[in-house]
Amino acid sequence: MLAEFKTRNFRNFREWLVFSLETPEAYAFNKEAVYNGVIKDAVIIGHNACGKTDLGIAVMDITTHLTDVGKRYPPSLLFPGLSGQDSNMSFMYKFKFGRNILEYSYEKTGTGSLIQECVKINGKKVLATGNGQAFTCLAVTEPLDLGKWDSQVSFARYVNAMLDTEDSDSQVFLEFIEFVNKMVHFSSTEGTDGLVFSSGREGYLILFAVLIMALKVLRDFLRKQA
Repeated sequence: MLAEFKTRNFRNFREWLVFSLETPEAYAFNKEAVYNGVIKDAVIIGHNACGKTDLGIAVMDITTHLTDVGKRYPPSLLFPGLSGQDSNMSFMYKFKFGRNILEYSYEKTGTGSLIQECVKINGKKVLATGNGQAFTCLAVTEPLDLGKWDSQVSFARYVNAMLDTEDSDSQVFLEFIEFVNKMVHFSSTEGTDGLVFSSGREGYLILFAVLIMALKVLRDFLRKQA
C-alpha cells in the first residue's frame, strides 16, 4: 500500500510536498485505520483552494504512464510550479507490501513526457532510466531488446510485461503494478471525467468499496466531533 508520496514543482507545489501515511502510533481508538504501520483509512480536510485537488491529481499521476486506464490530463492541468523557474516536475512514491518496501520516482516535463525513472526494492536500485538509456537487474523471461523500447514510454511498464514471476524482486514489482492499476480517483470538481479505475466489473466494485469506506470514515469523524 502507499506509505508516502512526495512531489515538487507540480501545480501549486513549488517546493517538495511530503504526504506521509506512515505512523508509529497504534491508534488504539481505531486500530482498523492502521495496517503494517501505515494509515489506510484517512480523510483530508481543508479550506477551499488549499491544495486538496492538486494533491489528488498529483498522487494519481503515476497511473497516467503505468496503466491503460489512467486519465491523461491535458497540459493545462499539469503545469509546473507557478514560479516558472523550473519546467520539470518530480514525483516520489513509497509503497509497503508486507516486509518489502518499493520506492518509485520519476521526473516529467511540463507537457507530461517522462524524463527519467527509478525503482528501488528494499533499498536496492533495480531499474533506472535517463538520457535515453535504461538499466534493470530484475529477472526477465526473455532478453530485453532496448531497440524496441520507446524512451517516451515508461521503462517500468515495458519491463513489467516480461518479468520472471518466480523471482522475489519481480514479485514485489508485480504487487506494485497491481496496486497502481487499482488506484481510484473521483473528483466532484471534474464530474465523471475525474473518474479513474480499473476497467470492467472489478473497477466498479473497487469504486463502490472506496465510496463506502470514505462514508464510514466521515461518519465516524463527525460522531467524534459531536
